[in-house]
Amino acid sequence: EFDGTYPDTLYALADSDGSTVWKARLQAHMYITESVSFAPNGDLVVSCDDFRTARIDWRTGDTVWTTNRVWPVTGAADICVYDSTVYAYSGDIGSLFLNAWDLGTGRFKYQKRLQDTHPGGPMPQSAPMVGDDGIVYAHKPGDNVTALEDTGDSLRVLWTHEVSGDSYYYSIFSHFAVGPDRSVYCASN
Repeated sequence: EFDGTYPDTLYALADSDGSTVWKARLQAHMYITESVSFAPNGDLVVSCDDFRTARIDWRTGDTVWTTNRVWPVTGAADICVYDSTVYAYSGDIGSLFLNAWDLGTGRFKYQKRLQDTHPGGPMPQSAPMVGDDGIVYAHKPGDNVTALEDTGDSLRVLWTHEVSGDSYYYSIFSHFAVGPDRSVYCASN
């Protein structure tokens, strides 16, 4: 039976025999679709207890840094990493922001409010996504997909495309992807 409780303990297990390599000192915040992301050196970046995001040393399980973040709804705390930046949502019902933090320090860099094409739709339950060219994509199920460029000092909207249908139901837990030709694939209602 799914209980939806958290926080959870984060372990590293040896690939040779499944023994515990380390157990992180902080508690992870995992819910339905959430998982860890990785820095280029293998460190883990994860949502954790008390509305924080943390970077965890992959060798020891020690906390490298933590930073505060309020995710918009339970299940929307997923993170993605590209190069030297961490991307994740924040906000509340009625306002959704895509944020950028420095991967090395956890310092907040900047954010961009994501516009609704159909106000009042559901909040995302999956992470933003970054293509191999560094373009960041935000999917608001039943509403739109927005492509953003990280200019180094802000997030600039490149385009927003409506992806709503005529069903009452939304694909709120669906993930989306960028293909090898850089086409974006997503589900909607």
